[in-house]
Amino acid sequence: MTEYQLGDYVRIRDHDGKEITVRIDDSGFSNRQGGFTFKAGARMFKHSEILGLGEVPVASEKKFEEEEFLFKIGDQVIIDRTSRAVIVGRDYRSALYPYRVQYFGGQKDWIEVHRIKHFIPELPTPAPDTEVHADPVAENERARILSTAEKLINGDRAKAYGHPKENFGRIAALWNAQLSKKLSEPLTAEDVAYALVQLKMSRLANTPGHEDSLVDVAGYIALAGELK
Repeated sequence: MTEYQLGDYVRIRDHDGKEITVRIDDSGFSNRQGGFTFKAGARMFKHSEILGLGEVPVASEKKFEEEEFLFKIGDQVIIDRTSRAVIVGRDYRSALYPYRVQYFGGQKDWIEVHRIKHFIPELPTPAPDTEVHADPVAENERARILSTAEKLINGDRAKAYGHPKENFGRIAALWNAQLSKKLSEPLTAEDVAYALVQLKMSRLANTPGHEDSLVDVAGYIALAGELK
């Protein structure tokens, strides 16, 4: 069986069955069935999906002009038909990787144009004679809860507990030691974040609407997204 490593360009089939060449960004991921998997951008694929080594692409000397860009910074797009992202950068010097995107999980990557499968247009502005009924009380309440959670995870708690990757990593290590005989695989920092969300949800079941628990759920979910 051919061995592949980080940085190799390999041939796989996209969601339309078309053969494409991708660069392995990471490797060594073991799925729950124990299979060896690879990662290219936001996509995971198995060893068995690799058709073979691909040609290393040569960056074109062609430069992009402003009018040639299909997307602008701030546009929301779907990558490989599975991942939502936002265009956060454009490189006029490269026709190979002209766009830099940030996935909703936080990861950033330079990507090829052909991987952008869909564009999510901005919502149309309502016509002047269209009445938009909003609930300002509800909007202010959700904004207040989210703002409170943001201040906690980026303020006092961040200073007191340290970076969530390190803090939740320590918790995961302690839980793994205590539950080693009961776990099928080690817990991660991300698992800890979701476990804490479940803890708060249990408390909310007993005291619905408890503000501290609502704020904590929002904060832990945000940290889980960062640790993904």
